[in-house]
Amino acid sequence: MKPKQLALALLTTTAFLGVLPLSHSLTGINSSSAQTQPKFVTYTERNFFSIQHPSGWAIDKSASNYTTIWSRKPTGAGGGKAPANLIKTDITVPEGSLETVVKRDIASSQSYNATVKRQRNLTINGRNAVRVHLTGGGFDFPDTMVTFVRYNNKQTVVISSYYTASNSSAAGTIERIHGSFRLLR
Repeated sequence: MKPKQLALALLTTTAFLGVLPLSHSLTGINSSSAQTQPKFVTYTERNFFSIQHPSGWAIDKSASNYTTIWSRKPTGAGGGKAPANLIKTDITVPEGSLETVVKRDIASSQSYNATVKRQRNLTINGRNAVRVHLTGGGFDFPDTMVTFVRYNNKQTVVISSYYTASNSSAAGTIERIHGSFRLLR
């Protein structure tokens, strides 16, 4: 076979194999299927807010102004390193304007050696919001995504999600959770 014909045959075979799936798996090579998106359900704090999260996640409502959504409830106390597939989202409403709370929370995070990776302004439910991505800080989770939503001139809703960036589906899931936030009053 001539070199040009050999090259053409190799390219044709490669293209063919790349388009059609193999009917059996090769030793040492795992075939992957597309991940299905989780079904989202809505959690509502009556007359206050609603937020969506994947079905099957746990809600912890232990305080009147503090809600936690877990991808799964941890079995033990914190203080160690969280598993990479665990996501924790806290929703709080501290006193202070949007600008004040953003500045205060970033300064607090940096005092624990967290680094701001990215910060951007956005709109959620027609309200001004700021999203901050942090890494480090020495806590159970190495990464944090925080969305600050203007509630009124004296209060801000803070949605903080803690995760591990190596969890490839975490950031997309968290952005969807944060983006679904709706104030009901």
